[in-house]
Amino acid sequence: MKRHEIWSLLFIVVMFVAVGTIPAAGQDQEMRGQNTADSQPLPEALSRLFRLDGYWEAPVTLMLEGKTYQFKYMCDFSRTADGSGMFMREWFDSPELGSMRGDNLAGYNANDGKIHWFSVDNFGTCHEHLGEWETADRFVMNVSENMEGKKFHEVFAFEFTAPDRVEVHGTASIDGQKFQDIRGTFVRMERPKELRMMDAQMAK
Repeated sequence: MKRHEIWSLLFIVVMFVAVGTIPAAGQDQEMRGQNTADSQPLPEALSRLFRLDGYWEAPVTLMLEGKTYQFKYMCDFSRTADGSGMFMREWFDSPELGSMRGDNLAGYNANDGKIHWFSVDNFGTCHEHLGEWETADRFVMNVSENMEGKKFHEVFAFEFTAPDRVEVHGTASIDGQKFQDIRGTFVRMERPKELRMMDAQMAK
C-alpha cells in the first residue's frame, strides 16, 4: 500500500451547526478569526461552511484494500483572519497506519458557485476538492485526478443529524474500482487545552 493512497477526512469533514449557533465549547472563537464589522454579506454556501467552526472528534472505521482499521479522528476548524474562508487542522494516530497530520483551506468561488477545499498532509495528499450544498444540511465534495496513469476519484458526503453531530461517509476508487471506504459520526467538543494555548500564542 502506498501512503499517498490514504486520503484524509476533511470534514472533511466535513461537521456543520445551525447557522449563527456557536456552542459553549467555542467561546474562545474571538481570537480565532471573525468577519469584520464592515464586511459584505456572506454567500450562503460560505455561511454554511462557517458552521464547521470548532473542534470535532469521531471514532471512524476505514476499509482500505480489503482490510479494516478503527481509530479516533480529530478536526479543528477556524475562520481565516479576514473571515473569507475556513482553515482546518486534522490528525489521527493509528498503530497500523501511522500518524497523519493534515492542513486544509476552504473558501467560496463566486465564479463557479462552489466551495474549493484544498488539502495537504504527510501521507502524500495534495489536491483540491470541489463541493456544493445539496440541502441546508448535506454537503458533498469530490476530486478526480490522475494517479500513475489511472483515474483516481474521491467523494465525501457530510450530513447533519443534530446541531453538533454529523455523519461522514467517504469513498475512493481507481479506474472505477473502490478501494477505500471511511465512515464516522463527528461530534463537536470543547477544544483541548493545548489547542487553546496555541491560539493564545498566535494571537499575541
